[in-house]
Amino acid sequence: MWSIAQKTDDWVKNGLISSDQAQHIVLFEKNKKSLFSFYSVMLLLGVFSIACGIVAVISSNWENISGAVKVVGLFISLITVCLFLLTINEKRPVVFQTVLSFYILLLFAAIGLVAQVYHLKSETYKAFLFWSILSFPLLCLSRKKFWGYVWEPIFAFSLLSSPYGREVVDFLVHHCIPFPLYASFLSVMLFFAVLRSKKIPFLTQPLRDILFMAALMGLVTYIDVYTIQNKSFLGGGAIAFYILSLVSTFFLYQSKAFNKNEKKIVYGIILSYLLYFIFMSSRPVNYFFQLFILINFIFTAYFFNAEKVARLLAVFTVARILFAFFSLFGSLIYTGIGMIVSGCVILVMAVVCVKIDAFLKRKIKKSEAYDE
Repeated sequence: MWSIAQKTDDWVKNGLISSDQAQHIVLFEKNKKSLFSFYSVMLLLGVFSIACGIVAVISSNWENISGAVKVVGLFISLITVCLFLLTINEKRPVVFQTVLSFYILLLFAAIGLVAQVYHLKSETYKAFLFWSILSFPLLCLSRKKFWGYVWEPIFAFSLLSSPYGREVVDFLVHHCIPFPLYASFLSVMLFFAVLRSKKIPFLTQPLRDILFMAALMGLVTYIDVYTIQNKSFLGGGAIAFYILSLVSTFFLYQSKAFNKNEKKIVYGIILSYLLYFIFMSSRPVNYFFQLFILINFIFTAYFFNAEKVARLLAVFTVARILFAFFSLFGSLIYTGIGMIVSGCVILVMAVVCVKIDAFLKRKIKKSEAYDE
């Protein structure tokens, strides 16, 4: 609440809102119930305590309870919680979200119990995949980003653990030699595909964050292991990479979610990945292109008005440089000349960013004045 009051004070001082509007905003935020309020925390502790007690009572007499009673009792619990959710609906959002979260977890417990009672032997991924399918409609009711961060990795890993998913992974590993680079490029393109999407926000926001982290991890993973040996520019992996680049460029060209300047920035990222793929050969070259793409990410985040992300990327890039310095101190090219060249490139890019930003701001002002 203090941060809201401070922000509204700053807005009033800068003439963005009036003092009366500031008071109404603070009053609204003060009266709004939060999932992390004292009431919600106590409610969560109470529900958790009761659940632990029920589990303790049942587990102490577990062997004496027949399988039919276990299954019937579990489904009665599921139906009871479901009816309770239908009763409260959105009238009491804190209670609704708490009970809904409990119900989502109860579904997974039901899958495990049925498998145990009837001695169903199956691979673990099937249970997680089945839970992902059952819980998805409930996640649409929840609309909480937290469950998006939980559900998406579980669904992805369970799907990739399936026989078809393993075949896809094996194909990529054996035929697409620089696999982390492929994964990074694909993650970046998917990130831009959902960047401006407003559909299912509780899933798209976590998906963007996960794709962004996957792109970074794929970019800086195994700089030595995934160097292309006997690289052929007409091999299956190379052709797949070129096709992916062309498809991404085409869809970006057709997209209406980005303006011309934003499209040019994304085209630059596609080109940087292509250059990395074409010239990938040795440790210094790979290291240089990794830093070049990271700098491109910083510039892109700054251009898309995501200054916090740009600062985080700058910290990440600095950490990458320090990691290379301390882990590979013995290589003069990698730590000495390579870092000097990289530092010069970073400084040049910083100057270019400032110049381009100033140019774009002047251009926007001129267009606004012309429209007026």
